[in-house]
Amino acid sequence: MDVLHSVWGKTDFDRQVNEPRWLPVAQHLVDSEATAAYLWDHWLTPHLRALVAEPFGSIDHGRSVAAFLAGVHDVGKCTPAFAIQARKSHPELLTTMAQFGLRVPAQWPPAISREVRHGPAGQIALDAWLIEQGWSSTDTTQVSTVIGGHHGFPPATTEIIAASRRRELLGGPAWQAAQRELIDGAAHRTETTDLWTAWRDVQISQPAQVILSGLVIMADWVASNAEFFPLIGLDQTAITVPTPVRVSQAHDRLALPAAWKPRRSAGDANALLRQRFVIDAAARPVQHEAVAAAQRMRLPGLLVIEAAMGEGKTEAALLAAEVLAERSGCSGVMVALPTQATSDAMFARVTSWLERVPDAGLGAHSLHLGHGKAWLNPDFLALFRAGRPASVGIDESDDAAPGGGPAHETCVQAYVDSWTRGRKKGCLADFEVATIDQLLFTALKARHLALRHLGVARKVVIIDEVHAYDVYMSVYLRRALEWLGAYRVPVILLSATFPTARRRELCEAYQCGVDSHQAPLPTRGWRDRVAAPVATSAADTVVVQSIPSSLPYPVLTFPVDDAWHHQPVAASGRSGHVRIQTLDDDLDSLVAELHDRLREGGCVLVVRNTVDRAQLTARALREAFPDTRVHLVHARFIGHHRARNDALLRELFGPPDDTSCRRPEKAIVVGTQVVEQSLDIDFDLLVTDLAPIDLMLQRIGRVHRHQRGEGQSRRPEPLREAVCMVTGVEDWRAGSESSGPPKPVAGSMRVYGRHLLYRSAALVLEASECGGAWQLPDDIPRLVEDVYGEQPIGPASWQRDLEDAAHGQRRRDAERLGRAETFRLGEVRSPGASLAGWLNGSVGEADDDARGRAQVRDGDDSLEVILLRRGEDGVLRLPDGGFRHANEEAPLDPGRPLSRTLAGCAVRVPAWATKGERGVQLITELEQNYFEPWQRDPTLRGQLVMVLDEGAPTRLAGLDISYDGSDGLEVHRGD
Repeated sequence: MDVLHSVWGKTDFDRQVNEPRWLPVAQHLVDSEATAAYLWDHWLTPHLRALVAEPFGSIDHGRSVAAFLAGVHDVGKCTPAFAIQARKSHPELLTTMAQFGLRVPAQWPPAISREVRHGPAGQIALDAWLIEQGWSSTDTTQVSTVIGGHHGFPPATTEIIAASRRRELLGGPAWQAAQRELIDGAAHRTETTDLWTAWRDVQISQPAQVILSGLVIMADWVASNAEFFPLIGLDQTAITVPTPVRVSQAHDRLALPAAWKPRRSAGDANALLRQRFVIDAAARPVQHEAVAAAQRMRLPGLLVIEAAMGEGKTEAALLAAEVLAERSGCSGVMVALPTQATSDAMFARVTSWLERVPDAGLGAHSLHLGHGKAWLNPDFLALFRAGRPASVGIDESDDAAPGGGPAHETCVQAYVDSWTRGRKKGCLADFEVATIDQLLFTALKARHLALRHLGVARKVVIIDEVHAYDVYMSVYLRRALEWLGAYRVPVILLSATFPTARRRELCEAYQCGVDSHQAPLPTRGWRDRVAAPVATSAADTVVVQSIPSSLPYPVLTFPVDDAWHHQPVAASGRSGHVRIQTLDDDLDSLVAELHDRLREGGCVLVVRNTVDRAQLTARALREAFPDTRVHLVHARFIGHHRARNDALLRELFGPPDDTSCRRPEKAIVVGTQVVEQSLDIDFDLLVTDLAPIDLMLQRIGRVHRHQRGEGQSRRPEPLREAVCMVTGVEDWRAGSESSGPPKPVAGSMRVYGRHLLYRSAALVLEASECGGAWQLPDDIPRLVEDVYGEQPIGPASWQRDLEDAAHGQRRRDAERLGRAETFRLGEVRSPGASLAGWLNGSVGEADDDARGRAQVRDGDDSLEVILLRRGEDGVLRLPDGGFRHANEEAPLDPGRPLSRTLAGCAVRVPAWATKGERGVQLITELEQNYFEPWQRDPTLRGQLVMVLDEGAPTRLAGLDISYDGSDGLEVHRGD
């Protein structure tokens, strides 16, 4: 044994052999270094390798730097501050180290180790080594912060200064000599001994530093897994297996998928559409233009696709993503959507697409569903194998690819990988379908952010329903786009309803990131110069030097050379009118209207802006239509029932060409905002509460979404004209020219505020009073700009109310912007700026739970509880209906999969019920339902449990609370 192999790095207890194990820090560093090199060669994407290598002169040098940093990341463990932690459990390790002069004072308490963490200690040691190589003390942090922050937080400068003053904890000459020897060894193995002096003047971009940080964290996590890299007995002094063999065996056990290598797609959009989606129809114009734009746009670049609902934007985006991945060197795709329901629906579509996507890498690739209830999705579970690929594609033994693809073409084989399935690691999968929170987390100061950036930066990013993200979320979205631009990640934005100002600010944010580490463009002005159309046909590409006040529609926006281009898209021929009518806001009027409209059958969607209104409406309609199934869907169901409801919507109201769809002759769906986006569902009639115009247009996208027979002849005769009935206003007649605007119901005002509702009401009245209709998609840009623009709208008698509402909205927006700034990640700084303090003031962890989502969404904090019911016999059981283990006795000592089943019984209590003294009282009462065995389960630990009695509402904190599998959670103030 030599001095380096006397320094302990890891200890554990091996239950298989029933004895403690250990590993010298020198061996762990060699394992990590080799793992980083492996990840660089087989997993990191070409564009990220180029980003990291840029300041070092070559790709090989970039690889050496990454391996070197992984090979020194734990040098801070070679300090008395770290070594003392072995005193209580393994004092013999300290005895061995002392034989080589590495002593720890006997009088020190073990708690002293917390005063200097080994990450900052390693940063200080590497700083000293780099200064010996000729680096300036102000430049070393570009490199050393990578190892200082390998446990999730790059140290602030103040922490480094404070730690550097504790020389007794960092170690004297013997310790410093061992540290230098560890670093020298890594430099020798990576062949960089003579290069660090030559690199002393490099300026490393912040994005490159983040990628290096993420790679080191990932290499450390892999090398720390004793399954992959076994530890040795306390009586052993070194690993006996040669390092190359040890590393090879570890990587075989890990079985991490190699990077996806997309092939250049052959054929036009028609052929691609048939091959990828088995659609026996010609590509629509937006799909043609999206593929063409992806083939010619400047990279890195942002592609904005604006087209009406049901125009095939999803297929257009996926086809464009293939082209952009091949051109940019990305090795995956991320699709971000507003909700869990839309993510679940998209997961099935992406899985189907992957079955037919060519893969030049001939390997299997990991697929992840990124939201907190992913394990309730049956498609996700079907792909899960413990580290073994379950193909969802074809292999070379197939005679032909589905949809007319070429024979013997190997396509992507996707599976749920056991390693990337873990906590914080889902973002590392090659393909990911996720809620928008997962992307917004990249702009949130949180632990291990570098790992999240590493995962997202490998992929082409598609962001669907961009209009759905409010002022608060947009603060994070803009910063996320800036960092994506800095990573040179192609991004595709999809929207049917996009205000001009919104489009401009997102384009500016992305380009700001692109510019952060590039030389200025020949003609600056990406932020103040936008290309506008002057062409006479949709086939022309146009460039104009001024910012346009309006754009054609549909339209694609993307960069070419040094300006943004706007590409008009020819109409698909799917345009039509939707008649707009107002309806008094009372249930009797609604019942009477539906009795008349559904006299020959039909499927109607009623959208309410609050859960309480939806529940009241569903109850009234069930009484009025006893022979008609009335479905209720909203967010206040337990997870199992939400998944069931989402699947039922797709099953009953999907597109006509879906052979699995079993559309009823007559049905009513009452829902909230969960039905308005990214769901391919189709109804004969729409009734909706007044909402901001872009959201109403999304809801309108669910009525007559598909053609059902010539002239809609397969729909009931009274419903062959698309009609949207707008309600949710106390008295529409109050909105006359002699009075102020009509007053929306209180619930809608709480959700959306007065300003946008008043302006949207003006357009509804304008259309309904003359018996008119909105022509879609032609009217979409005008309607959106009228509501979101600054120009006056409505009668003169409304203007004072509108001005007051606008002033109030600006004040609230300013408050929300201020709150969002608190934890938002900083902007991308110029090359040479280090990551020191990058996450100062962080929120800690950013997990996909209610607390994590609340950090990037400005909704009222809601309380999530696990729901159980108490029978008349006093036994606690799971809720009833529609999932495995339903109605069974609740296990006091659960194990998986029962832990997940219990977690799937979680439901959110409305925010108003959790505020103030009532909220404190409610939590206090819920804490009485404490099950000690649950606290040992990572899935259930810390979860509040709500127990409801059968047969009648349960009184908790002065509230009457009940749950029903058909209606969800109901909460009412007690008398």
